[in-house]
Amino acid sequence: MIGIAAGLAAVTLSIKAVLLAVGLTAITALLILPWGAYYLVLFSIPFWVPIGAGLSVARLALVGGLGLMAFNAVQSRGPWLVISRWPDAVIGLAFTFAIGASVIMSESVGESAAEAGSWGIMLLYYFFTLTFVRTPEDLHKVGLFMIGLGLLQAAVVALQIHVGLVFSVGDITHEEEWAAGSARMPGTTGHSTVLAGFLQIPIIYAFAMLTRERRPLALSAYGLATAAMVFAWYHTYSRTSLVAFAIMAGVALMIRYRFVRMLAILSMIIAAIVLASYEFAIYELVSDAERQFKFMAALTKYSAGLEWAETLRWRLEQWTAGWRLFLDHIWFGTGPGLAGSKLFPYLPAESRYSEFVIITVHNSFFHVASEVGIFALVAYTMMWLMGFRWGIVGLGRSETRFQAQIWLIALSGQLVVNIFNPAMREPFLVVALLACIARMAQATPSQPAVSDASSTPRYKSNVA
Repeated sequence: MIGIAAGLAAVTLSIKAVLLAVGLTAITALLILPWGAYYLVLFSIPFWVPIGAGLSVARLALVGGLGLMAFNAVQSRGPWLVISRWPDAVIGLAFTFAIGASVIMSESVGESAAEAGSWGIMLLYYFFTLTFVRTPEDLHKVGLFMIGLGLLQAAVVALQIHVGLVFSVGDITHEEEWAAGSARMPGTTGHSTVLAGFLQIPIIYAFAMLTRERRPLALSAYGLATAAMVFAWYHTYSRTSLVAFAIMAGVALMIRYRFVRMLAILSMIIAAIVLASYEFAIYELVSDAERQFKFMAALTKYSAGLEWAETLRWRLEQWTAGWRLFLDHIWFGTGPGLAGSKLFPYLPAESRYSEFVIITVHNSFFHVASEVGIFALVAYTMMWLMGFRWGIVGLGRSETRFQAQIWLIALSGQLVVNIFNPAMREPFLVVALLACIARMAQATPSQPAVSDASSTPRYKSNVA
């Protein structure tokens, strides 16, 4: 019956109708399971597809996930949302309250409240993961599910290349990119860089499993999955993600070799001292370096280098504007969604921008600082720092070492993406997974991997 419905939809409507039918079927299957709420939420991560009237696929999925989780919790078939556990959930809760305070203090409460919904989506990924991921097997299931999402995006990219499938997502569509001659495929994310950042996670997980597996069938499956997702990633043409993969390779070497770890720590200390000497004014630091070493001029001798140099230049200008705007609105920021309209006067004097071009700070930390203030920035930074710390804790136990390695490497790649772009969804998932890994590593043999006082005995027996 599903096949007949899909075939009729393809004949009478379009390929998108087929994808919708398949998606609805998969979602219906998920809703039968107590864990369906979490997988429904995970499913929405790469779907930045608006439906209309302020709704989107992600918002509908999260509302449905919350409702399904509450239903299962009332029926003693699942847990209540974990929001007050120390320290992982408390950090997320502090970030939530900081965003709420910024909305209340903003000059346009209605607009900021609407924009704050995007932060709510990201935080729910965080809290749902803390709630549902309890064992190493759960971590593996999440990794496999992300591979499935990556393969779905690879299929969408193939359709965009060969059929011209278009999702009207945000301000960028496949048609506009194709007309511009860049043909950078966005999948269902609305922007090729967003898709590249998402694909980093399933690619690294599939590749890690490929190096671990010995069964021929599993090896073939992981190999084909990795190749398909690399194909989709390649067609995003994301320079940021290319740098991210280089950093991820470096982190993998750090995990493996003590000498590389010591070298990296020394480099970070030197970088922090240099930044502090410039009072964290990155633009002035890079400008001085350019006057001394002329590295930007050397890049511009080549066409590809010219594009890289220009990209770096306008990002540095945006970061400078975001930092200056933050200093003028240090406590609560401008309010969610309002920083873009205020950035232009804060650009460096020699900036090439016009006020019609700059719309956002292409850096998650400056984005958080300028829009929601210092309290949110502290909580957001703590999430990242604790994520790396939790991963290191996970490396200390044989039961969690392999998963900790994967997600630590993934988090390092997400850090690069978020340094060069506004806040993404994926880090909230990865940090929460690392928090769960740390709890598993710290649990004694007589304790469950992740304790939850709100769970009932019936739910625990189902998990067992």
